[in-house]
Amino acid sequence: MSVEHQRAITNVITKCDLVIQLRNQLIIENQYLIKKAIKIKFHTKNRQKKDELFSIGIDGLMLAIDKYNPNKGLSFSSYAISKIIFHFIDIFFWFIW
Repeated sequence: MSVEHQRAITNVITKCDLVIQLRNQLIIENQYLIKKAIKIKFHTKNRQKKDELFSIGIDGLMLAIDKYNPNKGLSFSSYAISKIIFHFIDIFFWFIW
């Protein structure tokens, strides 16, 4: 393997690491959206249920981050909350079947 090829691979790995770091940062900064979606859709005081819903909501938030397109004119928070809620519905649908 040539030195140029090794540098190219190192650059790609570095860029991938940066993307992962940015995605993780977005997840951390937007966790409040999960809590907001839980409050909108579910009216539970049970801490254990909220924790389970939060875990499902993390998946929904990651989907929102991956699929968000700012060119469509919708704010990220609006898009993410709807994506999280629809993810809850999808998960519960599969549990019913």
